[in-house]
Amino acid sequence: YSDHKSGSFYKYISEPSGFYEITVFANGYETKTVQIEAKTSGFTTANIELSPDSKKKYSAISVDAIRVSDDLSYSEYSSILGIHDSIGIPLGCNGIDRSFITVDMGLSTIITDREGFDFTVYSTNNDTYSVSLANSIDSIFEKKSIIWTGQGTTSFDLEKCSLDSARYIQISSTGGCPIIDAVECEPR
Repeated sequence: YSDHKSGSFYKYISEPSGFYEITVFANGYETKTVQIEAKTSGFTTANIELSPDSKKKYSAISVDAIRVSDDLSYSEYSSILGIHDSIGIPLGCNGIDRSFITVDMGLSTIITDREGFDFTVYSTNNDTYSVSLANSIDSIFEKKSIIWTGQGTTSFDLEKCSLDSARYIQISSTGGCPIIDAVECEPR
């Protein structure tokens, strides 16, 4: 699992020792991929230093609420985190009504209103979904948030609503089975 506040990452593996490829990313930093060797017993530590990148887009840092399927593992629903990579989470499949996922863009990397589009929801197919925005997690669930409709990969502009910033994004299936890959916004 990952701790987005401290940058710590832990992965428990039951496979035999060997080489593993790890990709590390953080908002405002270049993505870095390294190969580490895991030993048969004990812990393997890899300290990976990232270089600042002020032009890199920000992406969601945590999944705060989800109603998709009882059989999804953390690695499957965490695929929405990070930059778009064509690996997504299906919403509304498996016969589950009102499927949704709520992500946190982070306190220091919120979406802000600027000229043009402010954030993009990446989807790997063209099924429709709704997007709700709020600055508190409670507002998302009180239905006091802004709602848009998207289809496939869609960019949105906060100028078209009453918010000038947003931290939480809830994406809900509106029919079909949209496969949501990532949420990204421009750096402030």
